Amino acid sequence: MAKNVEMKPGGKPPAGRRLAARQDSIGSTGKRRFLASAAALLAWNWPDAMARAFSAAPVKIIVPVPPGGASDILARLLSKSLTEIWRKPVIVENLAGATGMLGGAKVARSQPDGQTLLMGSNSGMIAPMLYSKPTFDPFRDLVPIVNVAWMPLCLIGATSLPANDIAGLIELVKRSPGRYSYASPGIGSVAHLAMEEFKSIAGLNIVHVPYRGAAPALQAVLTKEVALAFDSVVQSSPHQRAGQLKVYGVAGEHRSQMLAGVPTFAEAGLHEFSPSLWVGLFGPSAMPPALVAQINQAVGTALNRPDMQSKLTELGAQFSLLSPAAYKSFVQAEVGRGQSEIKRLGLKAG
Repeated sequence: MAKNVEMKPGGKPPAGRRLAARQDSIGSTGKRRFLASAAALLAWNWPDAMARAFSAAPVKIIVPVPPGGASDILARLLSKSLTEIWRKPVIVENLAGATGMLGGAKVARSQPDGQTLLMGSNSGMIAPMLYSKPTFDPFRDLVPIVNVAWMPLCLIGATSLPANDIAGLIELVKRSPGRYSYASPGIGSVAHLAMEEFKSIAGLNIVHVPYRGAAPALQAVLTKEVALAFDSVVQSSPHQRAGQLKVYGVAGEHRSQMLAGVPTFAEAGLHEFSPSLWVGLFGPSAMPPALVAQINQAVGTALNRPDMQSKLTELGAQFSLLSPAAYKSFVQAEVGRGQSEIKRLGLKAG
């Protein structure tokens, strides 16, 4: 089960503010009874209270990548569970383009009523930094609501490659500098930065071919348009089991149960190399903190259900609920690291 991360000391729960006005008129004993009764009532009627916090319109989760990628798969699983909790439709809409910029900009400009949310990722939050005139600022225009999952990345290759392990792959590519190419979901994406780091560590010359999303990048490896790519375990593992691609290594301290026989990068000698993808929900920056907290708890409830925990495990994803404040700190640190890598590489998208 997931562990909740508490708000920092000094935080003021919305319920406390709503009840503060009654403190002068209620004795200490009566006040305790009142608060206990109110808390019990809110807990008992929580789904109803949550449903009333929104209008009758469906909630829309914008996924800024094409269908089929890890973010899309997780968004659709989450939407089904939230539909049951909120007792209203939760719809997934794919809006791909500009390394996630189109989807992010749409949510940033939407009403801060919780009806339009973004399934963001480290790739999507880094993307605006690639542009001289970005359509939105992830820190100014969006508010982190809740983390959804963390997923390790793996290094995949076309079946036509003669190498069967990382050492052999490095040797193969070094013999023919510039001959081999790799796919990414777009310039500045996590998969792009992961390959650039791998190239730097191994001293390789591989040509970058950006695509519009993780699913098209994977397809390029499957059809042998390119030789290599970094991809999520959830997206690549079925093709590995079917013998349609090779997987040379996976991030994380332990091997993935979804990738039989595939060593971790540490086992292959790349001890400091462990690229990963994380996804979470974001909303317009003007969303009321109370609404942010409510959605955070709803997602925590959804993802902690036994059936969802089982599905996350099957997908190779990990979840541990963070409070909105803790998630904001996490996002800021992660985006800061990505920004430093983009500057080091001199990456620009427009």
